[in-house]
Amino acid sequence: MPDELQVKKVLVAAPFPPRLDGRHGGSRSLAQLLLRLCERHSIGLIVLKAHDEQGVDENLRACCAFVEEVEIPPPGDSPVARLVNRARLRAALVRGVPTWAALRSADGLAGRLEELVRTWRPDVVQFDYRIMGQYLPAIPRSTPKLLVDLDPVSSDAKVASLLAPLEARAWSALGRSVARQVDALVVLTEHDRATIEELDPAAPVACIPLGYDIPERPLNPAGTNDHEIIYVGSFIHPPNVDAAMRLVENIFPRVKARVPDATLRLVGSYASARVDAARGAGVEVLHDVPDVRPYLDAAAVFVAPIRKGGGMRVKVLEALAHGKALVATPLSIQGLDLEAGRHVFVGTTDAELADAIVELLLDRERRTALATAGRDWAETHLELEPCARAYDELYRSLTEAPTVRRAVLAPRD
Repeated sequence: MPDELQVKKVLVAAPFPPRLDGRHGGSRSLAQLLLRLCERHSIGLIVLKAHDEQGVDENLRACCAFVEEVEIPPPGDSPVARLVNRARLRAALVRGVPTWAALRSADGLAGRLEELVRTWRPDVVQFDYRIMGQYLPAIPRSTPKLLVDLDPVSSDAKVASLLAPLEARAWSALGRSVARQVDALVVLTEHDRATIEELDPAAPVACIPLGYDIPERPLNPAGTNDHEIIYVGSFIHPPNVDAAMRLVENIFPRVKARVPDATLRLVGSYASARVDAARGAGVEVLHDVPDVRPYLDAAAVFVAPIRKGGGMRVKVLEALAHGKALVATPLSIQGLDLEAGRHVFVGTTDAELADAIVELLLDRERRTALATAGRDWAETHLELEPCARAYDELYRSLTEAPTVRRAVLAPRD
């Protein structure tokens, strides 16, 4: 434990169980961070859990002061139940509740939060993800509160295009409400900070980039299949679906015209009918694989053609940490001080991305050098310790007098 660290009792509320082997990057990165914070503070964890989700990672459970899982009621499989659930979500959206917030909610969570604050008396209450802002009223005004807004741009909701304006308004309204109620907002990039400040210029924002536990050994830097491309993502998240379909429909055909035996693997969780329909003609779709590493090891090039959303992309951190040649859009590497051409190939248009992929597929030496440089960068820049120290300082500042709390976040990081 760092010298002179002021150990705090921190109650963390999350919309899903953090797991080192989680089905999406948010679950994995949160588990890594909380494990590190448990070495420095007393962490109490309360999470929402769907009936078909795995619970909190056992390693994390063992080091927390306590772990509670509040089950989200299953919607039911009958046609009537599905109709009722859809009507409930639409009604919530009309009231200004984002669809994802309505999906990840349970009646019992607010009461448990109130009771835990009263009995455990945490120094700080931390909410992860904006949708957890719906539970802020359960916390007394006198208790320091922070919310980690990992993706301020999109709501993750699968909504019909006609409802998109309602969704956008509800997402922004929740963001403004959160900014008024918390003592600190944490974002991952300066781009995200600007997004928050557009909603509320007075919002107390701290920028703490993600860290990532670096594997002891990198994977095969060139891949075992010279002409194989991989994209990894959770397909419950619309920006990931958009990126996958952009790759399938616009980028991969350009690659295949020049590298006829090229193949593309889309590996992810939460089956998407649209992504599933893309399989065939050199495209393979794999859902919920037990371990993504064998597929990363085999691939020659990891591609992240993301053009929507905010935050930092855990998939990109994982590709760099595992030592894979990376082709990405500028948005995909937002918040990462990577050098284009040395650590990553960067493209904005479909043609630029296809050109970069083709170059790497046809040049094993070049992609090996790119992958190795990316891994070296990750070893230097993705350490979790600076991230944990930033949370140490934030917890300390939030336990100062109320008049100090917001002032301490005024200078830009």
